[in-house]
Amino acid sequence: METLKGESLAHLRHELRTPVNHILGYAELLIEDAAERHLEPFVPAFKQIQSGGTQLLDFIQTSLAEGAGSLENVDMEQFKESLRLTAAETLVTSTALLEDLETEHRQTVADLDAISWALRRLIEFTGVEEETVTRKNPAPGYAADVMGPSPTKSHGGTILIADDDTGNRDLLRRRLEFEGHAVVEARNGQEVLTFLKDHACDLILLDLMMPQMDGLQTLARLKQEPQWRELPVIMISALDELRSVVRCIEMGAEDYLPKPFNRVLLRARIGASLEKKWLRDRERNKTEELEQTLRLLEQAQAQLAVQASQDALTGLANRRSVDSNLELRAKGENPFSVIYIDLNGFKKVNDTYGHQAGDDLLKQVGSRLRLAFRSTDIVGRWGGDEFVALVDPTLVDTLSHVARIAEALSQEFVIRCGDVEQGISLGAAVGVATWRPGETITEVLQRADAEMYEQKLRNKP
Repeated sequence: METLKGESLAHLRHELRTPVNHILGYAELLIEDAAERHLEPFVPAFKQIQSGGTQLLDFIQTSLAEGAGSLENVDMEQFKESLRLTAAETLVTSTALLEDLETEHRQTVADLDAISWALRRLIEFTGVEEETVTRKNPAPGYAADVMGPSPTKSHGGTILIADDDTGNRDLLRRRLEFEGHAVVEARNGQEVLTFLKDHACDLILLDLMMPQMDGLQTLARLKQEPQWRELPVIMISALDELRSVVRCIEMGAEDYLPKPFNRVLLRARIGASLEKKWLRDRERNKTEELEQTLRLLEQAQAQLAVQASQDALTGLANRRSVDSNLELRAKGENPFSVIYIDLNGFKKVNDTYGHQAGDDLLKQVGSRLRLAFRSTDIVGRWGGDEFVALVDPTLVDTLSHVARIAEALSQEFVIRCGDVEQGISLGAAVGVATWRPGETITEVLQRADAEMYEQKLRNKP
C-alpha cells in the first residue's frame, strides 16, 4: 500500500476538506435563508445535507488525523468506500431537491448546484461513477432515478422540432414543455426554413430522415445563410446512422441525440446547447452595447473637445484655445502676427437694448470675423467684446486682414428688440504686433493691445 506522509498527507486532507467546507457552508445558507425564500418545507432536507457534510468532515478528520503521520495503517479502499457511501447519499438528497424546486428559486438552485458539484468531487476521488452510485443508494423518501439540476428549469428556450414522425414530435414536445421550453413543430426541412423566415428560435432538433428535405440538406441550407449560421442544431438519429451524424457534426451541428431518447441525455445536451447559444447572444449583445458606448463616448469626447476650445456664444476659439496656440507658435522659430480687436460702442448697445441684444450682436460679429480670416488662421474671443487673431507675419497679409476686419465690422448690424428690429453701426479698434524669436507671449500681446488702445484714442470723437 502506498504510504502518504508529511506534505502529501496534508495535501490530501486539504483536497478532501475543501469540498466538504463548500457543502457545509452552502447548507448553512440554505437553512438560514429558508424563511426569506419561502422554503420552510425544505428545511429538513437542507439539514439532512448539512448532517451529511458534518459526517464527511468528521470521517476525514478522524481517518486522516494529523497525528497519524502516514496512511500505512489505513485501509484506503475502506476509506474510499465509506466516503463514497456518505457522499452518494447526500448527493441523492441534493439532486432530488433540485427536481422539486420551483423555477423562481434561482439562488437556491445555484446553492444546491454548488453542493452537488462538491459531492461529485468527493465521489470522483473514490474512483466510482457518480450516476452508478446514486442509483444504488437512493435516499429514503426520494426516487432512485434522480437526475442532476436542469440548466433550463429557470429559463426555458424556444425549440423547433423537425421530425416527420408525429409520435416522435409529440414525445419530444411533452418532455421539453415539462422542462419549461416553448416548442414549435415542423414535419420536414422545408417547413423549418419557412418558419425561420418570419420567426426566431433558440435551438433546432433536426431529424436526419425526413421527406422532401432531409436533415442533412436542411443543415446545409442553415449553415449557408448568415442569419441562421450560428443557430445551434442537434441532430436526431438512430444508432445505425452514426456515419451521417459524424458528417453533420463536421458541417456544424452542435450535437446529436440517439433514438430512443434518454431523458437524462436529452436534458443534458439540450441544456448545454442552449447555454452556449445564450452565452454567444450575451457576448454579441455586450459587444454591440460596448460598440455603441464607445461611439457615444467618442461623440462626447469630440463634443467636449469642441467645448473646451470653442467660445459658446460666438463659435470662435475661446481664450484657452488662443492661449494654447500662442504657446505652441512661440515654441517655434517662425514669426507670426497678433491682431487685437476691440469693438467700439458695444457697452452702449448692452445698456440701451439689454444683454440679450448684446449677445445677439456678438454672435453676428463672430460670424463676420470668421469670414474675414483664412482656415489656417486662429481667431477667437478674448473676453467681453475683445477678440484676438493669430496670422502669418507678412506685412501684406497682416494689412489685408486689418482691412477685411474694418470692412466686415463697418457694415450695419441688425438686432431684434422684442418684436422690433434695430439697425446698429459698430466699428472696432485694431492693434497689430509681430512676434519674433526671443519675445514672450505677454510682450507681444501687450504691444498689440497698446496699438489697439492708441487707435481707439485716435478715433475717439
